[in-house]
Amino acid sequence: MNFESYLSYVAAFNSQDWKRVHTEFYTPDVVIDFPVARFDNAADSLTWFEKAHESIFETLIVRTFRTDGHTLVVDLDVHFILLADTPMSPKGPEGRAGDNFEVPMLAVYDIAPDGRIARLTVTFEA
Repeated sequence: MNFESYLSYVAAFNSQDWKRVHTEFYTPDVVIDFPVARFDNAADSLTWFEKAHESIFETLIVRTFRTDGHTLVVDLDVHFILLADTPMSPKGPEGRAGDNFEVPMLAVYDIAPDGRIARLTVTFEA
């Protein structure tokens, strides 16, 4: 996955097109490891994303992008707007409607031979 392809992923993510993200950009057996959740396949991740984003609008802002051709390392600012009170806020169960904040994150993507994401590991940065 090159930078142009990654920006297509970011565009799908930022438009909240979770089905496209999970079918076009993730392998079916993708492993996703977030600070708040872990998934071992795209179907479980899709179910969680759809539920979480009933009350959260999330936008990825790319700060830096590095790749060796097999792995992407991306520094992100991730902007969250809480649309309703939610226990699924990255800041914890005290998330309230109207909360608006950014969380710096480091995302490491392992890319499968077909160019899709096979593993995604995200850490919150201080």
